[in-house]
Amino acid sequence: MSVVSPIPTETDLAISPELAILAALRISIELAAETLRAVHPVDERPLHCRDPDILCAATIVHLAEALRLAIVDYEQRTAGLHSPL
Repeated sequence: MSVVSPIPTETDLAISPELAILAALRISIELAAETLRAVHPVDERPLHCRDPDILCAATIVHLAEALRLAIVDYEQRTAGLHSPL
């Protein structure tokens, strides 16, 4: 993937086609987390809150961030395989 764009290049996809769906998943996760943050504007895990909707949203946002970071890590490791020597 290029340094400028988080979207896989043609070369990236030729070598690692799974990057296409991972990029789509990463972007979807980011959109979902931002939407939940907008609807339920709370910190990561509001301990004082008893609203099950807010607690569930906070859990989803937390897990989404962990998954997003794992995808980014995979993308970066895979991109290293495509770099010219």
